[in-house]
Amino acid sequence: MKNQLMHAATAAPGRVPVLLVHGLDDDARSLAPLANGLTRAGFRDVQPVELKPNNGAAPICVLAEQVAEAARGLRARTERGSAPSPSSSTR
Repeated sequence: MKNQLMHAATAAPGRVPVLLVHGLDDDARSLAPLANGLTRAGFRDVQPVELKPNNGAAPICVLAEQVAEAARGLRARTERGSAPSPSSSTR
């Protein structure tokens, strides 16, 4: 499976959506260098997620739902063929 994903990513990076999730006490801005690098490498659908709150006060299930919502949105945009704007994030 891992080899298939790596092959798909290197064969057609523009078709592989990437969801970036920051850690606690951090925010989506910290992912900008990674997002920019992936975009330069040809990935068109790169979306950072902005978790709220990001200080560990929310239960993991709340944060997980934010990630799931962002993943659903990214998948829908990818299937429609419309990439999110570079500043797009969830919540």
